[in-house]
Amino acid sequence: MFNPLTCLTVARIPVAQNAHVVDIGNQRMGISQGIFDLLHQNKLLNTPPESTKDFYMQLGYKEYLAIDVNEKMDAIAMDLNHDIIEKYNFSRQFDLVNNTGSSEHIFNQYSLFKNIHQLCRINGFMLHILPFTRWYNHGFYNYNPVLFRDLAMANNYKLTFFHIGNRHGDVIDLAKTITLDEAFKEKNPDALASAIDKLFAHGKKQHERHYEIFNVVCMQKIHDFPFQMPMQGKYVQDIGVENIKDSYQQQNSIKNDNVRNKPTKQKTKKTNKLSILQNFSKLESHPYPHFVIENALDTKTFKELSDNFPEEYMVNELPLEPNGISRYASFVDTLNNNNITAIWQDFIAYHNSEEFYYHVIDIFENAIIDTLGSDTLEYLRTMPLGKRKIDKTPIVTDAQITMQEPLSATETSRTDHFDNPIEIYAALLYFKPSHDRSSGSEFLIYEKTDPDNPFFTDPKRAATDSTQYQLYKKVPYKANNAVMFLNNYLSLHGVAPRKKATKRRRSVNIIAEFQGSEHHMWQLQKNSKGDCSILPARKI
Repeated sequence: MFNPLTCLTVARIPVAQNAHVVDIGNQRMGISQGIFDLLHQNKLLNTPPESTKDFYMQLGYKEYLAIDVNEKMDAIAMDLNHDIIEKYNFSRQFDLVNNTGSSEHIFNQYSLFKNIHQLCRINGFMLHILPFTRWYNHGFYNYNPVLFRDLAMANNYKLTFFHIGNRHGDVIDLAKTITLDEAFKEKNPDALASAIDKLFAHGKKQHERHYEIFNVVCMQKIHDFPFQMPMQGKYVQDIGVENIKDSYQQQNSIKNDNVRNKPTKQKTKKTNKLSILQNFSKLESHPYPHFVIENALDTKTFKELSDNFPEEYMVNELPLEPNGISRYASFVDTLNNNNITAIWQDFIAYHNSEEFYYHVIDIFENAIIDTLGSDTLEYLRTMPLGKRKIDKTPIVTDAQITMQEPLSATETSRTDHFDNPIEIYAALLYFKPSHDRSSGSEFLIYEKTDPDNPFFTDPKRAATDSTQYQLYKKVPYKANNAVMFLNNYLSLHGVAPRKKATKRRRSVNIIAEFQGSEHHMWQLQKNSKGDCSILPARKI
């Protein structure tokens, strides 16, 4: 059954263009009013779905299919106890394979998981929402977390997320609440038991059948390897016969970074070499949360990016923005674009990744709690994440290659202003070329000097009263300099005029923002005179 937990979880998974989805087992729609209201508020659903197929169609999927032993509810009849390629010559592949409460009723688990593997296309997702604990006589099997670890290790899947939850939609993210190492611990798994007890206690106050706990596991298929049957990981090293050991060689040899201990604090993790955060050291809280990193990337990586900056492509192919100054190549423009080199595509893709997003949220964690509350932090960590201009998710990211035309010595590409209140964070990485002899164009950080009044702006968020603030810091427009800030009601900033400018100003702009919701990082309030005030946001 498509219960509230399934509805929330499926809605979290990014929907590719022209995406196809298959359900393992046909599913009755069981969305609750509360879950519908939440997804409607975030513009993921328009109307209460009449069926499971309707639910997927509203999320943006192009085609829906289910596989069961009957042809009810948009299903085709096939027995998943058998390899469906061999028995039925069915070799289609899908962007999402959803195994929601079905596989525990199928005796042949090898064929079942092999079929799921074969049904999923490269970079597609396999979602398992399956009985974990305190399910009595529901099906043939309940599943322990170690199964999914070893299944992912054997087949080099990327473990996208791992939760435990109840049917009503209450979940605990094991990678953030404890760690995946603790979740998969096989002897005295005390941290996992504690997380289960916490979910029991929370559900008992609100719901019937709160004791039935699900594994909620999403894995991404990275390679088109043939399906490999796993052995429980702690016993792989004990295999003493060569012809048996060969059968599990892949599971034994792959150092799968996709299934790893993922603590809540990303600071302990080695950062990707493409990340602008690799040399991050200190967050400054005044006048608003921000940090500056000199030499953000290693010299070799930055030089390769700089040498291949796609200026010619942008000038010839991308129009100027309405301001007559700027051109932007967003993530959607760089995707599979032969005019953009591989390192640039990888760089842009990484700064749109979940890994980068969660690293940023971890850095700003305390600042988010201080200004917006712990519920907002939880929202930022748990809601579906997607790509701007592509995905219909509550939170989206983008990384834009940016150029501005040269201006006169008294003009600036951006006056003192606040960014859009839907923006969560913003970063800039500068690519000033060595032959650019201009000066100025610094990023300007301002501090408030008027404690009694909010900032005043015009409707486009440009500051209107210069007596309210003063310059706090200048961040030089210099190659490989990065600056990042959390967008809040104090984050006034600007760009200084550039002198002797004959070359285009080059940078990358990295953002995350709310999409299709009422959530904001601050409020813009108009008064009777038509002026605007910048106020703290209402907490989620």
